[in-house]
Amino acid sequence: MEQKNLQNCSDCVKLAELETLLEISRLLMSSQSLEHKVSDSLKTLKNYLKLERCSIHLLNDEKKELSIFASIDLTPKQKMLASYKVGEGATGLAASTKEPIVIENIHSDILFLNKTGARRIDDISYIATPMITGDSVVGVLGVNLTKKTALDFEECINFLTIVGSTLAQAIKLESAHKEEKKKLAEQNTYYKSEVLQASNFENIIGESAKMKEVFGVLKK
Repeated sequence: MEQKNLQNCSDCVKLAELETLLEISRLLMSSQSLEHKVSDSLKTLKNYLKLERCSIHLLNDEKKELSIFASIDLTPKQKMLASYKVGEGATGLAASTKEPIVIENIHSDILFLNKTGARRIDDISYIATPMITGDSVVGVLGVNLTKKTALDFEECINFLTIVGSTLAQAIKLESAHKEEKKKLAEQNTYYKSEVLQASNFENIIGESAKMKEVFGVLKK
């Protein structure tokens, strides 16, 4: 009987995982802004799997720094405080090693820096999972585990690796799209400038009404 209950419990967790992935996929295909999509995805992790303080830190390669792109249950001030150098704390270490970092007890492990001051008694553990596309680290997905969390450490790491990779792909695609739009805008500005210069008829002599009419047509 006990074994049957355990099996049922395991099935429930697997179902919750599948429902979470389905909901995140649906959110990423919506027309909302990327930040809203990612924030709602983090809310889904909390609602379906009881993961707390979910956050995504994006990596700035030039500064070698991780700063919050999206999170839940953090104030604007806490978000501002929660930046890490690569290799700093559990979050920075996940980015530098490209490996998940598990803090089993956030109340006693010095690797958990608690920069936001948001740690609560109910929070027990912290997992920082690198968000990787190809060989590149895009950022770090961090979550807190409590007694209500549906997953154990191994399950959580495996699941967050999938979610992190999915979100990293969406973030990278959005970044590439913005960069392409920027280049197109710059090219458009350049070509407009070239056309305006080519349409300068000040050096052409012609004061008659007919010539002025021709200049007007050429400018258009």
